[in-house]
Amino acid sequence: MTPPFPPPIPDVPEYRPLTVREFTRLAGDGAFAGEQVELIQGVIVPIPVEDPVHVACVAASVAALRRCYPEPERVRLNVRLTVSDHSAPVVDCLVCKVSPPPAELGAVEVLVAVEVTDASRRLDLGSKARLYATAAIPNYLVIDAGKAQVHAFASPIDGLYTRHDIQGRGAEMTLPEATCLLAASDLFATVPTA
Repeated sequence: MTPPFPPPIPDVPEYRPLTVREFTRLAGDGAFAGEQVELIQGVIVPIPVEDPVHVACVAASVAALRRCYPEPERVRLNVRLTVSDHSAPVVDCLVCKVSPPPAELGAVEVLVAVEVTDASRRLDLGSKARLYATAAIPNYLVIDAGKAQVHAFASPIDGLYTRHDIQGRGAEMTLPEATCLLAASDLFATVPTA
């Protein structure tokens, strides 16, 4: 069955999307050696090269989330997460529902997914938001360092988040099961200039 999204090449009326299983087999056989890719709706998508701001914001986000979720291994970094038969995105960081998480981490074990956006803003606020909502991940944060905003998505129903709040640097957010408020300013990093 063809998934309900447009084909990646407009002139091609139908295409056969890759499954996560096929993608994993190709990766294991070295098909993507030296490349950073993820599978989104059956399409192999290159992951943009991480710039210093992205790397620093991911590190800041992980540190902030570990203060709010101090149990060992509950906050994970750069996780390939199977969210459907045709999608296995790489999540910048996530919070697991339990600690320690199971060896095979699936969307059902995720409490909060976090993406730091820059060159991938459209993907992170569009396709990934729909994927995570469809997989019923309860909370999704998109940290937009360029605009100094945090998009906080929550309450997924029928493949869409029913809440989408945009917070500025000065906001404090309440996340489920967190031991503290999450300060939006802690998710952004200052990158020294050369």
